[in-house]
Amino acid sequence: MSVDDSMRKSAIAEARRKSSANVMLTIGIMALAAVAMAIGIRLQADALGLPEDLARLVATALLACAVVDLVALQVWDRVFHSPPREE
Repeated sequence: MSVDDSMRKSAIAEARRKSSANVMLTIGIMALAAVAMAIGIRLQADALGLPEDLARLVATALLACAVVDLVALQVWDRVFHSPPREE
């Protein structure tokens, strides 16, 4: 294997690692946003003009979305987990 091939493979591996980290960060932010929206809707139901039952339902649905995001994060980590780089 030539030096160019080695450098190219190293660059590709680094790009994949960064891409995977960006995806995981995005999924984590989506989960946190869903939790924040659930709390906001539940606490501000009256100000938003939502009946209590509807606010509870919407907040529960957003929390379920956050749980799904966290499960997706765990699956992503297991599927695309790579061993630490050796330098």
